[in-house]
Amino acid sequence: MCTKKRRPRSRWSELPTELLELIMKKLASVDILLFEAVCSCWNQAAKSYISAPYFTLDMPQTPWLMIPGGEENHVHTRRFFNLAEFKYYTIKNAFGDIPDAWCVGSSHGWLVLTEDKGTACLLNPFSGDRIELPSIWTLHPVISKDYIAKAVTSCKPPSSSSSSSSKDFVVAIILYSNMWITQLAFHRHGDDSWTGFGQKRTVYHDGMFHSTTGHFFALATDCSVEVWDLRKCFPIKTLHLQPFRHRQLNNDDDFKFDIQNYLVESLGELLLVRRFVVSKFFYHKDLYPDVSRPYRTSHFYIYRQKSTSKGFEWEKVESLKRTHSMSLSSRNFTECEENSIYFTDDRWEMNPNKCLSGKKRIGCGGHDLGVYNVKDNSMKPMPCYLTFDRWIINPPPFWIVPDIIHGFGNGS
Repeated sequence: MCTKKRRPRSRWSELPTELLELIMKKLASVDILLFEAVCSCWNQAAKSYISAPYFTLDMPQTPWLMIPGGEENHVHTRRFFNLAEFKYYTIKNAFGDIPDAWCVGSSHGWLVLTEDKGTACLLNPFSGDRIELPSIWTLHPVISKDYIAKAVTSCKPPSSSSSSSSKDFVVAIILYSNMWITQLAFHRHGDDSWTGFGQKRTVYHDGMFHSTTGHFFALATDCSVEVWDLRKCFPIKTLHLQPFRHRQLNNDDDFKFDIQNYLVESLGELLLVRRFVVSKFFYHKDLYPDVSRPYRTSHFYIYRQKSTSKGFEWEKVESLKRTHSMSLSSRNFTECEENSIYFTDDRWEMNPNKCLSGKKRIGCGGHDLGVYNVKDNSMKPMPCYLTFDRWIINPPPFWIVPDIIHGFGNGS
């Protein structure tokens, strides 16, 4: 009588903790979430690994695109499009008990939210963790959420799983104080208010924290860069990079476009990214024959910081070593196209006043997003763009690098 030998049963649950930790070091945050679901032993190993004081995510994290839920009866639902998986994750009631909050920034896996009453907070939409910030009204009592142009944090909040100390954690914002006049302000962890800083009568276009120095870099309208140390008792301007040939950035055709400037750090280099937007309300037919959208991005120019014997200047870049203002390596992120800019619409504050339907004002923002190839100057839709075949995407899309260390605490 012949009998088949039984194959030994796999005992994945009995793998040693040390081996499981080595595996998790090679996983992205969303994969750690799936790792937890394998079995109770792996779940316990993952929670122990995440809660350890030395825990860091060694693998680069793919940015996700936060977009509206697409459900008429669930206006507070948010979907998160993962480029790596080409898949959506849905979180209902993503902002918890502040459903009408407006997202003004995304840094280190956290969103910066504000409301019309001036309240502000940091929110991790995946874990549900929330940190209150002082009211924006400590700067000016009539500032609404629409007046915040950008918000960025220096690092992860000290209460999250990070090695940063509380004195290193700073939130900086750019806000409109009067029409197009901008103001810089920051909140240091432990303070009970916001502190204004920056040069008077200076219009700021963008700002970022340098990953190495921790200093805040503010980009002015003349493409100069102010470097600020916000970790001291008082803000200190440590450097002012004034390009000695600013006019070389301008072309004869620039008057046909609205130009938006951004600062990006890439492989230690400081990049200036100039975005040229053409509007159907002030358009030239040769530039904008298709008026199916109120405005659209035409092209980008990229410059890098260069030091010369005469001083500092911006040197034009024809290709990218890497691809919110965020730089990623296409070697680590094979799902991203090399030499490309993945851009979203950030002209929201202007739209209700510019888009008219008869005598009724309507919003028309959020739709200008896509992928621009720097090498051949071609443009293609964002992979998830077909979901939004309309003028307005409300609220506008936002990039976020997920910090899913506690799983989907309030979602599905």
